Amino acid sequence: MSRLNQFVIKDGILIRYNGYDADVDIPDIVKVIGNSAFSFSREIVRVMIPKSVSLIKDGAFFNCSNLKVINLTESTAKISGKTFMTCPSLEEIDVSEKNKLYKSINGVLFDKSGKKLLMCPEAKRGSFVIPVGVKEIGENAFSGCSRLTSIKIPEGVVKIGDSAFSGCKSITEMVLPKSAKKIGEKVFWCCSSLANVTVAKK
Repeated sequence: MSRLNQFVIKDGILIRYNGYDADVDIPDIVKVIGNSAFSFSREIVRVMIPKSVSLIKDGAFFNCSNLKVINLTESTAKISGKTFMTCPSLEEIDVSEKNKLYKSINGVLFDKSGKKLLMCPEAKRGSFVIPVGVKEIGENAFSGCSRLTSIKIPEGVVKIGDSAFSGCKSITEMVLPKSAKKIGEKVFWCCSSLANVTVAKK
């Protein structure tokens, strides 16, 4: 159990976590997790976010290098694609089934409809198949997933956001579906092993 004095909280906003616990329970007086509140907290392995939190701002968990699991409750209403950037040990984003905006499929974060893939944890490895029915791959969705060796994108995906696959250093080939009409900037930035990008024939 995390001690209250480890948290800097002002008007319901968690400004900074100053503790060194592996398992962190955020106090239920927190309504917003502020920018960079946990950034560079390398001791953290697991974070429990209370129902009181409705907003998690950009970079809140930036560079939490040992963070493995995040639990989002039914009340989490807004989260940024940059919230968990540079968390190379993150294996799973768990979302309450009662959450009205988000859901988790095999630890990967989607919007509630399942049509937009928001974030794949960086510790995912091997081959990843994006589920049929996804229409959009969000900004930074696979950013930093350096242990993925292949990503299969199904026909039906219309939009691929900025920097969606940036830092996927182990991927050598990418096949884009013919349905992908909107492709953002720096989609394959820092994909050092990527040698071939083609468009699917069917």
